[in-house]
Amino acid sequence: MTNGKPEELEAKAKAAAAKEQEEKPLPAMVSPTVNLAIEIREAIALRCRDIGESFSLVTNKMWLKLLKTEKRVKADLNPDFSAKRAGVGAKEKLEKKDTEIADLKKQIADLLAAKK
Repeated sequence: MTNGKPEELEAKAKAAAAKEQEEKPLPAMVSPTVNLAIEIREAIALRCRDIGESFSLVTNKMWLKLLKTEKRVKADLNPDFSAKRAGVGAKEKLEKKDTEIADLKKQIADLLAAKK
């Protein structure tokens, strides 16, 4: 029979799992598509270790999101605001792109904050 309360045993199990997670090696920080600052690379590597995906896969997903957003923004750089129907739609599109870019920046900031 085990000694201790169930809460204590659960806490010990969680502590052991956290220690084991920290001891896992970081994935190789190589990616053919991006050249990121080392702080960002380390934060992404920590996230990759936690979720079990490769560094390259995660950075490629982020890169593709950024390229798609950038492509849509470039397509909307010169909208015709004088057109009857395009005025409101074009403004809303630009606002949406700004929020998508802000979300990507927030993801990177969250990764950096999680690293610390």
